[in-house]
Amino acid sequence: MKPTFVVDDRGVLTPLPNSTISTGSIANVIAVHPANTFVYVVNALSDSLSMYALGAGGILTPLSQATVATGSYLTSIAIHPTGSFAYVVNQFENTVSMFAIGANGIFTPLSTSTVATPSRPTQIAINSAGTYAYVTNYIDKSISMYAIASNGILTPLTPSTVRTETIISSIVIHPAGSFAYANSDRAISMFSIGTNGQLTPLNTPSITTQNVSWFMAVHPAGTYAYTLGQNHNISMYSIGNDGMLAPLSTPSIILNDGTSPIGMAIDSAGRFVFTAAYGYGISTFAIGSNGILTPPAVPMSTGTVRGFAISH
Repeated sequence: MKPTFVVDDRGVLTPLPNSTISTGSIANVIAVHPANTFVYVVNALSDSLSMYALGAGGILTPLSQATVATGSYLTSIAIHPTGSFAYVVNQFENTVSMFAIGANGIFTPLSTSTVATPSRPTQIAINSAGTYAYVTNYIDKSISMYAIASNGILTPLTPSTVRTETIISSIVIHPAGSFAYANSDRAISMFSIGTNGQLTPLNTPSITTQNVSWFMAVHPAGTYAYTLGQNHNISMYSIGNDGMLAPLSTPSIILNDGTSPIGMAIDSAGRFVFTAAYGYGISTFAIGSNGILTPPAVPMSTGTVRGFAISH
């Protein structure tokens, strides 16, 4: 079951009426269609995606075809900026499934339905122009790079991967499409993105983090970045014109020891950072003019949380 909430101007979450809806097994990743008309939930152990219409007031209703089959053990989903295509990472099969999204919101496999990745792909990200996709490969310590054709099919670039210094779990693309950041064990790898989509390590290729960090988000203005890691530690960075990350004057905050973080997101207006912890709840942080986060007085308890997304 997945709960849904409305967010007010203070960042406070209020459960909607009939705020839970059934999903598949281990529903741990959620994606919202760019038009805010559909929501998709990754069911890791069901090897499927659940598909919903996003109605007035944020209420979710299963589509006429409620699920679509995918590969094995899903870990990530990305929707193309046009809303026409979707890509799902199948970790146990070392593939990415590729789908067309119909006007009714339903996924249909593309004529080439999957593309291969190296060992244990974890997360996929697409640049804002919708021309390139990047997949982190956990065991291989690499990032796969793909061109996105007009028909939505991914084609590996040449070379097809770039190596990282450590095992990586997540990747985010700068809103301007000029830089990419890969999150890993106590480090963030930093890359420029060429006009050909190739990732090139910056002059300083990585920056260490204070804790093991698993999730990352970049401010919509491209000015700040945040990582969420072990013990709900949030590290805070400014982003220079050259793409380099630098710790803020307050480099990190800790909400609560002993929690297990499962995701973070920033609202489209760049006012709040939302974090979620397994079995703990969702917390809202206000983003100051200097990028520093102000923690909430009390996090919102939601029961068992495995993933979340924001509809703008």
